[in-house]
Amino acid sequence: MRRDDHHYVTAVLEIRRNLAEILVLAFALALGINLLSSALPSELAMSSKATAVAGAALVLVSVSFLAVRLRRVAGRRLTLEGILALDEHRMPEEVDRYELSEKLNQYFKAISVENKAIAKIWTETPLGLEVDEERRAARNSRSQANLLVLEALEYFVLDKLTLHLSAYFDSAREVDENTVVRVERSDIPQVLLQNRFLELFSKPMEMREAFMDHLSGGEYGRVVYATGADGALFDHFELVLPAKSRVSRLQSTGLSIETPRFHLAVKPEFIGTSALFPSQFEEFYLGRQFNELSLYGVRLHIEVEFKWLSFFTSRGWDYYEWLDSFLDELATAFEFSEFLERINWEAAATVATVLKEGSKGGRGNAG
Repeated sequence: MRRDDHHYVTAVLEIRRNLAEILVLAFALALGINLLSSALPSELAMSSKATAVAGAALVLVSVSFLAVRLRRVAGRRLTLEGILALDEHRMPEEVDRYELSEKLNQYFKAISVENKAIAKIWTETPLGLEVDEERRAARNSRSQANLLVLEALEYFVLDKLTLHLSAYFDSAREVDENTVVRVERSDIPQVLLQNRFLELFSKPMEMREAFMDHLSGGEYGRVVYATGADGALFDHFELVLPAKSRVSRLQSTGLSIETPRFHLAVKPEFIGTSALFPSQFEEFYLGRQFNELSLYGVRLHIEVEFKWLSFFTSRGWDYYEWLDSFLDELATAFEFSEFLERINWEAAATVATVLKEGSKGGRGNAG
């Protein structure tokens, strides 16, 4: 996937820069039509009604052309494809340098340590989709284990977004606090706290037994991130957004962020059916046997809708340009195909295969 495929703010700004030229051309076109319309009816013996119809048609064509061009940029859709690999204990496998797998492994270990009820749900309730369509629709399409996968993906996106926005606003520039809103745990809509990962990991340390050692040791203070010796996880929640922005949840899972310039929606999908690693990936990269892991496909469906007034607003875009860089980061962390390209898997697999076959040949010659 090319990076500029989801540089949506950049595309809007490019259209906005060209909008002045479009409007000048439209004015020139309208002026020309007006001048021609004063001469053509008499030359073509057109009635006033025919002239009005012709003029209206030209205006409609021009407006339609402009609307279609703006619409292509105003509404954008993006789907990211990933893989969830589970071991024999249903724990997400860490695939080195594939961030989604590393984070999901951390999340499920942490939540299982602190909440035995969730751990039991995760390991003992059905996961994935039934092969039989009727049974699937009736029983497993929304099993509790499936929901936990969706909530983990939702938390992954939210975690990436909080870190990205914090770096964007707090590290890269001086921010006028009147131009941003800081959403913390106490400000989160209750429906968002139905995400069990977010609810547990953002819960204050003094309310969690796993972090009693931090408190007794005098380590408690302004802590934004901490891990317990057993893998428990504390992550202070703070989402920095442009002023007048709102964050909410889409139905049962998925994030909705409304800003003055655009609406961002991210909806996770757990496909629930088997996925595949590339040939010999388990052996060469993970040190596992083929079919030793259970593989499932996961997706993120991203929708961005720009508000029409955005195309006519020139100032304040530096408070919104984080969207492009965030989608870059999210694609890098989530897309399994991009991960394979980044590690140059095809070349690495070829070398590994040659070395393996060569070692067999060497043993054969030695015999």
